[in-house]
Amino acid sequence: KHFKAEEDVLSGYLKKYFSRIIRVTRLREVRVLLGFTRVDAPDPDADEQPNIVKLSKGKQERWLPAAEVNGEGIFIEFNKSALKKWLATDTVKAISQKYADSYQEFCNSKGWTVTVKRDAVYVLMHTFAHLMIKQMSMSSGYSSSAIRERIYFGDTMSGILLYTGSSDKEGSLGGLVELGTIEQMTSLMRDAFQEALVCTNDPECMNTLPAGKNSNGAACHSCCMISETACENGNRMLDRGLVVPIPGREESAYFKELVSELCQVEI
Repeated sequence: KHFKAEEDVLSGYLKKYFSRIIRVTRLREVRVLLGFTRVDAPDPDADEQPNIVKLSKGKQERWLPAAEVNGEGIFIEFNKSALKKWLATDTVKAISQKYADSYQEFCNSKGWTVTVKRDAVYVLMHTFAHLMIKQMSMSSGYSSSAIRERIYFGDTMSGILLYTGSSDKEGSLGGLVELGTIEQMTSLMRDAFQEALVCTNDPECMNTLPAGKNSNGAACHSCCMISETACENGNRMLDRGLVVPIPGREESAYFKELVSELCQVEI
């Protein structure tokens, strides 16, 4: 009633990077209002968030306002062995530590308690999700603010869900899930990689690295950032240099060989 999914067989050249690509033709999301916050958006993975004001001071109420959203989406699971091998390289390991440190410093400044440490794998999946959302919005008819992301990151998880929904009982119109076929996904990835190779703010954009409270690398509104209503992490932890090879950081790109093959670019 609430969930239906279809899985296609991956092409050989994609199995190196992904484990599964699943078209979710029907899904349900329940959005519950817990409280209010100003200026800074809440972090979905923070265990404690002191800046959120609860809806009621009393603890007698046993209900919260919620909305049910029906929709569709595409789930992409990354190849765990490939991620582990990629993360073990010296160049990626060094920048991964920078991301972990900067994110921890940012969380400490906000007073958040976070148990799951985010590294280069999270940044890779998050940036890839943003690049795909930008391309999907141009092919599906939905705006980029209507397509949302959910990142499944942890010791046993490495996947992203890109989905859209409507409060209407029938849900959305199917324009997004039609892009989930292997042929369409390959075409979307090729276009996303080509857009990410060059940014209009280069060379300033591509030379940025995480430092201090700045938890972004080579990312700006011209290349990687999307509407904050669609991003689950406030446009933080982004770096296209981990997705595609950019000058000076070719070895840190997870899709280096796939970019060369799809975009016909000599790295």
